[in-house]
Amino acid sequence: MWPILGLLVGYLCGSVSFSRIVARLTSAPALDGAVVVDGTGRHALARVSPTGLGAVAGKRWGLTAAGLEVLKAAIPTWLFRRLLPGSGAAEAAMVGAVAGHTAPVFHRFRGGYGQSPLLGAMLVLDPWSVPVAVAASTALGVATADDWVAQDTWPLALLPWAAWRGDTRLAAGVVGAVAIYVAAIWPDARRHLAQRPDGPWRERIVAAARGFGTGKAP
Repeated sequence: MWPILGLLVGYLCGSVSFSRIVARLTSAPALDGAVVVDGTGRHALARVSPTGLGAVAGKRWGLTAAGLEVLKAAIPTWLFRRLLPGSGAAEAAMVGAVAGHTAPVFHRFRGGYGQSPLLGAMLVLDPWSVPVAVAASTALGVATADDWVAQDTWPLALLPWAAWRGDTRLAAGVVGAVAIYVAAIWPDARRHLAQRPDGPWRERIVAAARGFGTGKAP
């Protein structure tokens, strides 16, 4: 019963699109179409995200939206963990928040990628998981000379981390949330892999360093 409640509350909270709300408050262009976030066109966002908002309205507003998107998952997750510890409701709220963010009921199920709510929930459930996962994806991005890998694959690193932690509820929540994230980002991942530049490793490292921060995020 409690996990179902957590899932429902998390989904409704996740369905609130702060990127759209901030865009309206700043009179920024609508975010329902593709947004190109760099001059090359290599990084085009098909979904609604704070990074897309930052590209059309400025980084300050993009960061504002990102912070709100993080909080909309962190708050219900924290409340369920505090009020119903050990019930699985907090982990379910994380899954629901990521699902609501990617397919919001208030916006015709057209949402973002899920990184921000996943970040917010994991900071509550297991704070160490975030820096560990980000460090792992950054190392992989450097090793492959790929800025997109460095920025957008960190949720995958949560899977082995959760398994190592040995917490069944946490592992189940991470699997569910990451599965939703992978489904949301998969079209972008396929496009990126198809456009991935070739060339000597050192040259790709330099190109990746120059492009860092222009890739798709939350």
